[in-house]
Amino acid sequence: MRSVLTAGGAIADIATGQLTPTHVAADAAAVYWVNQGATSNIMKKVGAAAAVEVVAATGTDKYPALTLAGTKLYYAHKNDVHQVGTDGTNDIIVATSVNYDKPAEPLISGDPMGMAVNATRVVFTTPGGRNSV
Repeated sequence: MRSVLTAGGAIADIATGQLTPTHVAADAAAVYWVNQGATSNIMKKVGAAAAVEVVAATGTDKYPALTLAGTKLYYAHKNDVHQVGTDGTNDIIVATSVNYDKPAEPLISGDPMGMAVNATRVVFTTPGGRNSV
């Protein structure tokens, strides 16, 4: 993981020795990212302190999306969108991808991918299962 000032300048390492860091989010206090590999996790780095795990995956689960709003991280896991505190507490499911092509037979389908959040909504895409936003 690397960073640079928005005005440009020298590139600095944030964290080294990561598996495959993806899906980065940041606020004034910390940087968060998904560390994909044989097992995945969501990592957090504050200042000069060592990176710490915020959310651990079970087995070979992947986290295909991550975003941040205030003190909450939002991430995708299987068909669900989760909300968790930036300290890793209070992990809850706030949405599940559902395909309503047959209204009488709704089907849980689609892995949330791209994700954004504002004061009132979490917006996510579900390519492959629903191809929708």
